[in-house]
Amino acid sequence: MLRGTDPRSRCIVTVEPTAASHRLIAAVLRHRHELLGAVLDRMTPADHEAAVRAARLFASLSGDAIAIGEAGPVPL
Repeated sequence: MLRGTDPRSRCIVTVEPTAASHRLIAAVLRHRHELLGAVLDRMTPADHEAAVRAARLFASLSGDAIAIGEAGPVPL
């Protein structure tokens, strides 16, 4: 991560991911997808569909803008 500042305010610290950060994040996401896929592969089709419905409901109720398809920054 690259740490920076905002010239308009000394209170603001900016953080930007480096190429190495992007590679690490991609590797972690690939691993998580592999693990999730292994679990889903062991489910019956009915259980798999129930898991999909539950995940969609959770995302919509949680207000997670990225999970429900909105673009742009997400408030902390």
